[in-house]
Amino acid sequence: MIFINSNLKINTFGGTHEKEIGGLIMGFPTGVSFEMDDIFELLERRRPAGLEITTKRDEPDLPIVTSGLAKLDETGQMITNGDPIRVVFENKDVKDAENDEDFIPRPGHGDYTYYKNTGKFLKGATSARSTAPVVFAGALCKEYLKGRGIFVSARMTSPEKDEIKKAQAEGDSIGGIVSCTIIGLPAGFGNPFAEKVESTISACIFNIPGVKGLEFGRGFELEGMFGSEANDEFYFDDNGEVRTKTNNCGGLLGGMASGSPVEFSVAFKPTPSIKKEQNTVNLKTGENVTIKCENRSDPCIAVRGAAVVEAAACIALTDICMRDFSRTLGGPHANCSACKYLSAIEEIEKAMEEE
Repeated sequence: MIFINSNLKINTFGGTHEKEIGGLIMGFPTGVSFEMDDIFELLERRRPAGLEITTKRDEPDLPIVTSGLAKLDETGQMITNGDPIRVVFENKDVKDAENDEDFIPRPGHGDYTYYKNTGKFLKGATSARSTAPVVFAGALCKEYLKGRGIFVSARMTSPEKDEIKKAQAEGDSIGGIVSCTIIGLPAGFGNPFAEKVESTISACIFNIPGVKGLEFGRGFELEGMFGSEANDEFYFDDNGEVRTKTNNCGGLLGGMASGSPVEFSVAFKPTPSIKKEQNTVNLKTGENVTIKCENRSDPCIAVRGAAVVEAAACIALTDICMRDFSRTLGGPHANCSACKYLSAIEEIEKAMEEE
């Protein structure tokens, strides 16, 4: 899994059945300070953590950072030092990998397309396990955004728990919706031409395994509305600030933030690995066959997918901030902890020179 943005780049390595999985985060700002507990919070939401409606695979997901971070003080607060950030997660609860030699692609998985693309038949190559380092990167970005007064939150809005349990009991799976809200983006944030806010967020969201749909604001509902219904009318509030009476556009106009909360929803397909018998083919023998997946997959990806959506949105927004900060956030690195740190270093160096 690779997230390639204008400034921030994230490359994952390892696999779900291997000894470890990890990521290399390049281009992250220097001098961003944070508490590790804040990083753990988002990682914990991605873990199954013994929930009855998630996978029975129980990984601790404790990040091992080998470069890019340093201790800021004795309280345990950390700070980014400008080097690429390399993080590793050990796979502790690995069972025998599914047979890669059977050449039987699982319906709904990327087995067949991965084989046609690379010539290798490798199950698990596009596993959601790779989202662990992505969520770590997103948690760092979330701390960076907090320093700018930008806050991101995502949660699963459907299906209901009982629906998930029913599908699980029947050896099946079910899709889901994750809704995300972003507050604190000033009007004009973004780029009106290339790399708009929607397209930058979308590129990151569609890198998440299992995502099949995305809509901003009322999204596809707008197709059946009149312009007089869909348009978000403007007005001045009591403080003289421009507001809108509705937020059908999801807080985005012309590829830029309107000043209202940015709202979007993500559709996850049902988990492809199910215990029900399905038709498929044997690519080696040329026969039509059937398959049952007896592994430990989630009955609904969206349950843990909410943390991944939140992380991906934070990654996208951080990249936009780094690209367009001087024009859309009130001057170079306004309210940015990284720049406050660097400014302090510059002041110290200047004082030393004067002595």
